[in-house]
This record gives sequence, C-alpha cells and structure tokens, in this order.
Amino acid sequence: MKVMAIMMCVIAMNSCDDGPDYGKMRVSRMDIVGAKAVGFIDADNNSRGEAISSGLYKIDADGNITAVAVYFTEDESGNQSKHESEVKLEYAVMHDVCNDFIYFTGCHFVDKKGEWIEELPYHILVRKSDGKMWNLDEKACGLNIYNFEDWQFFQSYDGTLYYAPYNSYNGIVGNIYKFDLKTEPATIQQVTANIKLYPPYAVDSKGVICAPVNEFENHRHPITIAWPNSGFQEFESVSTARTDYSDQVEGLVIEPSDYCSVVCFRGQFYQLGAYSYKSNISEYPFVDLATCNKILIGDTPGSASVDVSETINLKNDILANSGFYDPEYHSSIMVTPDYILLSTRLPKDYHGGYKCWISALNPEKKEWKWITETTVFISFDDSIFYNNRYWSITKQDGALGAFWFHPGSFESGFIKFNVTLPDYIDSSKYKAVDGKVIYSGINPADSHLVKVVVDLMTGDAITNDEAPEMLFSTLISLN
Repeated sequence: MKVMAIMMCVIAMNSCDDGPDYGKMRVSRMDIVGAKAVGFIDADNNSRGEAISSGLYKIDADGNITAVAVYFTEDESGNQSKHESEVKLEYAVMHDVCNDFIYFTGCHFVDKKGEWIEELPYHILVRKSDGKMWNLDEKACGLNIYNFEDWQFFQSYDGTLYYAPYNSYNGIVGNIYKFDLKTEPATIQQVTANIKLYPPYAVDSKGVICAPVNEFENHRHPITIAWPNSGFQEFESVSTARTDYSDQVEGLVIEPSDYCSVVCFRGQFYQLGAYSYKSNISEYPFVDLATCNKILIGDTPGSASVDVSETINLKNDILANSGFYDPEYHSSIMVTPDYILLSTRLPKDYHGGYKCWISALNPEKKEWKWITETTVFISFDDSIFYNNRYWSITKQDGALGAFWFHPGSFESGFIKFNVTLPDYIDSSKYKAVDGKVIYSGINPADSHLVKVVVDLMTGDAITNDEAPEMLFSTLISLN
C-alpha cells in the first residue's frame, strides 16, 4: 500500500510539473482596467530600481508600474483559470487601432521556465476599455496578416470594426471585411468584393462604405461608395456648383475647385466642397469659401446622389480686407458628437503669409461658422490629444512649446516648454504619452541615450521619478 501511495504521489507531481494544456487555452483578457498606458520596458533600463523584465507593464494614474497579467480559459463559458500565473507575454509589437483597440502581433508567450509556448496566439486584438482579448491567428478566425503596415483598420458609426488589406505601393485595396467581436475567436465577414478603394474610409448607418473621406485633396482619386455584399458607385467629381454673384458685383463669378471631401457625421455622409478664386475678392465677405451638401444613399448601387436642394455655406467674412488672392486651401477634418470641425489654412497676402482658422459645421442644424483663429495650423490627425485638447508642437516667437485647442469650449492657447534641448536631440521628433512629451537622442560624447520629458500642461521638465514613461521602449495610451 505504501508503494502504491508513493507511486500515486509521484504521478501526481509529474502531472503538476507538466503544467496546463496550452493547446486548450483560449485568450480571455488583459488586466489593464484603470491603467493610463501599457507597454514594454527598455530591457536595459533599471534606473528606478524596479525588478524589470522584458514583459508587458502598465502605468496607473499615480505613475505606479506593475506587470500586466494575461488571463486564459479552457472552458466554453469563459471562466478564468489559474493560467494568468503560468503565462507571461514576453514580447510583441503593439499598434493603436481606431483609438479603441490595441493590436499585438508577433506575440511571444513563455511559461514559468521562460520557454516559448508555441500553442498560444501570435496575433491578438485587445479592447482598451476592459482588456478583452480576441485571437486573430489565421487558424482561429481566417485573418491572415503578414505585415500590420499593409492593413487598414477603421470603425463604423456604431463601433463595428472593419479591416482592409492595404497595398502600400499604390494605396488601394480590393476587398473590405468586418469583425464580429461578440465571440472568441472573432468571426470575419467579407462586405465588398473586387473593387478598388483608396483609404481612409467611413461607414454610414446602413453599413454603406465610402472612401476616401475626411481628405480635402481626394480629387486625386474618385470617391467610391460601396454597398455591403453588393456593388459600388463612383463620383468622378464631387464638388460645388459655379456661383454667379453678378447681381451684387458686376462680373463676379466663382468656380468650384478640385478641393472636396466626404465626411460621415452621425451615420450620414456629407459632401464638402471648396471654391477657387482668380481675382482679389477680399472686399466681398458675402461670397462662399466652401459649401456642404448631404449625400443621399439609396438601397442599391448607383442610387447615391448629392442633394443640392439645401446647401450650407461658409462665408468669406474672416478674410475681408486681407489681400486674399487665389487660395491654396488646406484643411484637416475632425468629427465630434456635436460638430464637424475643420482646421483651415488660407493665404492672406501676396508674400506667403496665411491665416489659420477653425470652423464648426453642424449639418443637421444647417450651421457653419468660423469659431477661432489659431497661430498654427492644427492637423487633427497628427496632433496630440490629451485632457480633451488637441496639441500641436511648434515654435512661437522663437520658443518651443505646444499650441492647444479645446474642441468643446473652442478655447486655445500656447504653453512654452521650459527646457533647453541638447544639440543632438531633434525637437521635431518626439513621443507623447499621457500628457508628457518625450524627446531622446544619443550623446556623442559618451554614446549614452538621453531623454528629456516635458509636461504638456505646464511646459516644465519632469524628472525620472515623475516620468515612468521614460523607462518604456514602446508605450500606448489607453485614454
């Protein structure tokens, strides 16, 4: 009996040593709720004395750094098992996806002994709000991503996630697919077929896809509208109409320019078009700089049309008496729950000077008005978004700093950076995470990496103890 008992104990111990059955494990969630940012720490950076490994870490609102637990399950109900203590995500490449997700590719999971677990996913999608994970390996969901840079991810009005294979050589795609994230693994559905679309994309309340959108220079490519599981329709030119002001000023006629865009606001597509001027019109504030019209979308391909019955106009009043002539129109578009905001740069004189303004458009109320002049051109796509403001790193009166714009209050201002960067640090190259701007460069005197961190809200330099972000080689903000 004693021999039998001993043998059973040995068998049990060996069974425990074997660990979990990784082939049955399914991704569940990452423990990132409440975190401000998540990322991988520099392997050789131990300046604050933490026991730093090469695993995934998170930063909370107080600057505390803790390892991110990765949870798996073996049952269909999704109940968590003990595997969060058995598995560590040692390495991956992280990408921001549509502000709501993080895409992890090249995931390298290891067990307690540091050995690679090849049964676990290579590609994972993680929702920032709750850490929910989906396995996006081809064998799990049919998605085949060789290179993340060759894919375009975007979301619809209701939050549905779409993706399209992107040809980086000519900027087109052939098909578009959408995710069903109600299950794990996620299911993928093809929604367009055998058409060429240029990014970026938007989806209306009917699931109709339009591309390109939010670009005032999309005259380079036709605007394409694609119906789900059906055909498509192209607009060779979506622009404004020729307008005759001869009843107010003899011979005054303005022509539509090539600058136009399509914007999706609350699930409805709108066409924005600009005008081109061939004479000095600074004394005519009543003429239009741009117009907005609704795009009517029917149920079948070919039924889309621009509704010209009700046009919303943006007047020229901000440029009166400015010497405005033959504009070079630049705009950046950002859609908020209440407005379509356009940051616009327009020439004001013959000598290269220009004015930068932000206008607010509410097509449902048929209102379009200038709201504030900015000292720099705000590109919403390239700006830093923090504390409900858009920040643009720039120099003003020779001082390096950040110009900010608040899309809710329409207020703006400039924060001067109270730092002096060494000559070997390029002020135009930086990373921004959680309200901090991080500059870095190699000191040629000793070949050491030097980092300078600035607080966006104050412009003051931050010490190492106050800036845990300095420890990270890759860091993504979660809010």
